[in-house]
Amino acid sequence: MKSFSINRYHLSFFICFIFLNSCNLFHKNVDPSLPPITMEGKNTFGCLVNGNVWLPKGDLFVPAISADYTSRFLLGFGASHQSTEPSDFFFSLKNPVSNKVYSLKDTSVAKAVFDRKLPNQTMSCIYEAYHVFDGSLTITKFDTKKGIVSGTFQFSTYNPSCGDTIKVTQGRFDIGDIAF
Repeated sequence: MKSFSINRYHLSFFICFIFLNSCNLFHKNVDPSLPPITMEGKNTFGCLVNGNVWLPKGDLFVPAISADYTSRFLLGFGASHQSTEPSDFFFSLKNPVSNKVYSLKDTSVAKAVFDRKLPNQTMSCIYEAYHVFDGSLTITKFDTKKGIVSGTFQFSTYNPSCGDTIKVTQGRFDIGDIAF
């Protein structure tokens, strides 16, 4: 019976081969995609901004997703993306209920704000609720006992100072652990 032996050369070659083949495990090209539409309090948020996927990304000082429901029946929630070009979404809604569609043009009931830092500048472009010319926010689930708010949104807005229009589509959120 032949004995099987591995010399150092073979062992080194084998280890290098395994290491080089496994490098793609650590450097995968992740194609960002929107989270699924859910109603379970999974703390997800995402949308397309002018056709590009926008996902939250927090840091040590800014949470990625947050929500608050005050005693004045006002729901505020939003998401933040902290990077070299930070941006934020913020929504507020009076008297939220499940299975209801709110017009984002009626700022007395619902508001949407998008704030983004311009590349290579210190100022931000804030697309305020008063400049939303089309859009809706749908609350699919609002559960005060479980602390969950879920829904979808879409809107178009502009900022006269920045001179451009932002189109937000396929927005979805599923936020749990709402502060009451």
